[in-house]
Amino acid sequence: MPQTVKTTVAAPSLSAEDRARLERATELHGAGDLDGAETLYRELLAAPGAQVERLHFVLGMLCDQRGDKAGALDHYDRAAEAGFVSPLLAANRAELLRRAGRLTEALAAYDLAITLGRQDADLLHARGVVLAALGRTQEALDAYDTAIALQPDNPKAHGNRGVALEALGRTEEAIQAHMAALRLDPTYRHAHHNLGSALLKLEAYDAAVDSLERAIKLDGSVPEAWNLLGMALCSLSRYEEARTCFERTIQLRPGYAEAHNNHSIALRWMRRFEAAVDSASKAFALDPTLAPALNSRGSALLRLSRLDDALLDFNAAIALQPRFAGAILNRGTALEAMGEVEAALDDFREALRLEPNIPDGEFNLGLACLRVGDYRQGFALYERRWDKRTGPFLAHPRERLWQDQPVDGLTVLVTGEQGFGDVIQFCRFVTDLTARGAHVVLQVQPPLKRLMQGLVGPAEVIGLDQPVPAFDLFCPVMSLPRALNLDLSGVRRGRYLFAATGDMADWQESLGKGQGLRVGLAWAGNPGHENDHNRSAPLQALAPLFDRGFDLVSLQKQHDWQDAGRMEAAGIRALDAQLHDFSDTAGLIAACDAVVAVDTAVAHLAAAMGKPTFILLPRVGDWRWMAGRGDTPWYPSAKLCRQTVARDWVAPVAEAAEALDRLRAERSI
Repeated sequence: MPQTVKTTVAAPSLSAEDRARLERATELHGAGDLDGAETLYRELLAAPGAQVERLHFVLGMLCDQRGDKAGALDHYDRAAEAGFVSPLLAANRAELLRRAGRLTEALAAYDLAITLGRQDADLLHARGVVLAALGRTQEALDAYDTAIALQPDNPKAHGNRGVALEALGRTEEAIQAHMAALRLDPTYRHAHHNLGSALLKLEAYDAAVDSLERAIKLDGSVPEAWNLLGMALCSLSRYEEARTCFERTIQLRPGYAEAHNNHSIALRWMRRFEAAVDSASKAFALDPTLAPALNSRGSALLRLSRLDDALLDFNAAIALQPRFAGAILNRGTALEAMGEVEAALDDFREALRLEPNIPDGEFNLGLACLRVGDYRQGFALYERRWDKRTGPFLAHPRERLWQDQPVDGLTVLVTGEQGFGDVIQFCRFVTDLTARGAHVVLQVQPPLKRLMQGLVGPAEVIGLDQPVPAFDLFCPVMSLPRALNLDLSGVRRGRYLFAATGDMADWQESLGKGQGLRVGLAWAGNPGHENDHNRSAPLQALAPLFDRGFDLVSLQKQHDWQDAGRMEAAGIRALDAQLHDFSDTAGLIAACDAVVAVDTAVAHLAAAMGKPTFILLPRVGDWRWMAGRGDTPWYPSAKLCRQTVARDWVAPVAEAAEALDRLRAERSI
């Protein structure tokens, strides 16, 4: 509502008839007959001696009362142009100018009202709103502070003060301002909304969800609130709920490009990569300047192994936004997956220059360093895995983490982590820790426990399902190289895992005397592994080994029903019913002359036992196999057989077959 005063217009120079008309207009106006009053005011505009500027002012208030904001502003403008000066005119005109988007003029009108003596809290608050809209945020904050000093119980002033503080990067103070607004008015939807936004920025995701849900309960028709709620839920890994929020956002505002992009991100976390590509494409179609949409689509394409397409999207995102650290980081990941390690290193370093200390960026840089053999820097950066959003997570407080301090006489718990193969590969370093005088307790996944009891070094081996004894320090098994300060030459070991004597004898008896070279096979790993589609091979890919006179045995614990028939046809013995843990598998490997395996725990176990092992790798393998090498410093008895064409196993299987032929020839001499 406009601020009003008694609608009297001085008329000393009017005729008696016009003075009577003015008095009648004033009476009608005061009685609420706006139409009648307006007719008379307009007639008086043409009367000789009329104070036109005052009549326009009164007509402006009348239109304002009626709700005709455009008409009111027109009359206020005419009054001002005619030279009428009044704090009330300035204040009313300022408010209508603000609503009309004429912000610079509105600010001048507010300032005039203040100069003329108006200092009420509402006017100062409204002036702050205009300053904020003009981007003069600090001045807006000052105006809100002055308004609150005059009227401390105005929730909107506190709420807008919070918005200004957040825009200035003072997010914690902004949260306090929004909470002050809500103490005054718990139903203030905007304050709940803005509080949720500020909490999201501080990564207080649970609290953000609570605030945004309250905002939506008060008004569920605001798409921005649903979008923010989806973002908070996504950050809590509640992806299905987040997806629902983004879909509600899009339902409310189909052209909301950012919501389509966020929908893509949620779908990608849900591993619905094709759908994620579609949503990101919709976002980009709606806003061709939205670089994050290209980055999101590229990330989904990367997970689909469509590397060339992903690279195009990352390049396009960077062209739109050259300092987009996330897109540069993702481009590095794509380049590394394409075997362009040096280019990937450049991108990882550039991303970290733009946004230092990104956990995922430092972790990815660490993997690339490991791939090129820079083990000291690589393993130091590999520690950032604990800070990544997706984990893994430290099992014990970080302050008890062993980091190369003296351990003589101390009990150190070494914890298994990640996959079986990782523990098999890195358990070798327990011996180094023992050599420093530590009493080592090695904690591993239960299927590894019996195998690890034969490892030289640990005083005790326990399963992850067992109680943990008292300890002084702990160290995850894959953190041992960093704590031991090892370089590439320091990881080499000879044979360090062994089959139990009884197990080996049992297998020899069970298998009998084989006809020809006995070769253990493992062609598929854990199907839940995120890279399993690249590292596992179909059984039929090993067909070149089937008709060469080898005694073939399966080292896999599980087979699908299709493989069962193919194995029988190929003469591969299935022994999974006798494989209860990795100690059983070690006994079976010991009874073999050689092993051919894709990059799985079986490959690590065979190589750790010193068995001739031919590891079949994708064109770009895991970081631990480095780049372009046929050997590996990790396992002297292993040979790496790499794809020359992505997802084509012909070349590596042929290489393994020829190597087995040579091994057979050597043993027959």
